[in-house]
Amino acid sequence: MCKTTPRQDAFIVGYLATIFSGIAIGWNAVELSEKHELLLVLEIVAWVITIAGALFLHVGVIKETKIPIIIWIVVAFICGIFLLIVRGIHLSYKWNKASAVYITFQILENLILIILTVVYVACPYLYVMELNEIEQ
Repeated sequence: MCKTTPRQDAFIVGYLATIFSGIAIGWNAVELSEKHELLLVLEIVAWVITIAGALFLHVGVIKETKIPIIIWIVVAFICGIFLLIVRGIHLSYKWNKASAVYITFQILENLILIILTVVYVACPYLYVMELNEIEQ
């Protein structure tokens, strides 16, 4: 097992966010073409903003500056919470009509989203702390 630095972890988080967000946009676009729901549009917008924030994270990691990384941390946190709220509302609309398998799948997706949000915020935060130590 290899040991990574907080800088490498932050860079990997940016790639993970971009890849996962791209997959989520594709998935939601397919659902949107079938269902035409506003909540799906809101999810797509949040994922696009997440990809834009990941670009800030990469710039911050490459240039070793804190401001773009802090922008990413704020964007990741806000978009993560927003997506959880939207997905919770979406699930509540379907609660009575959906099967137990669908509800279980949606809950597991929300748990994955919570884990991703924590990782998206924690790894870059550790790198910002490392940059603070280097400056002192």
